[in-house]
Amino acid sequence: MNEVPTNPFASPAAVSAKEFREFHVWDREVVSREQYQAVFAGGLVLVFAAMWINLIVQAGFFNSDVLIGHGVLAFMTFSCVATVVNHTVRARHAWQRFPLQLNDEGIRAKFEDGDKWTGLYFAWDEVAKVTFAPRNRMVVTTINGKEFVADLSLMGSRKWHPLKETLKFYSDDMAKTDE
Repeated sequence: MNEVPTNPFASPAAVSAKEFREFHVWDREVVSREQYQAVFAGGLVLVFAAMWINLIVQAGFFNSDVLIGHGVLAFMTFSCVATVVNHTVRARHAWQRFPLQLNDEGIRAKFEDGDKWTGLYFAWDEVAKVTFAPRNRMVVTTINGKEFVADLSLMGSRKWHPLKETLKFYSDDMAKTDE
């Protein structure tokens, strides 16, 4: 039989109505979302560029009647190019900063280590507390006082509530009990 190790931070199951016992965000999940948005913006670049070229061919580039049209199409084209670059960079950062996993065994994540991200695992008996810092960072403090920072800025907005509920389940400090 595979028995779950005892967790000194475990809260009563009544803390979470849905019993969020496991939480994970995989790197592929975040990267695929960013790549999808980059590809979609890339398609819009092609559409707006084609419209702009068509306007240049049909009306001429220096025609004063369509200067506003040129400006709008140029703005939309370059805006979408910037969006492609932004989401491509975000996808590269997601490969570096994820996965994140919380379950009965502990916390597994990539933590900031100077200028690189290192994958670490902490069992629940090694964790003193878990807090959130500004700019979407999760700070894990171990029992020996060391702090490890994980960047969650690329995590989707619908993942925050399940993450906090899972932490409530595993941490008495964050749990709301009726005692």
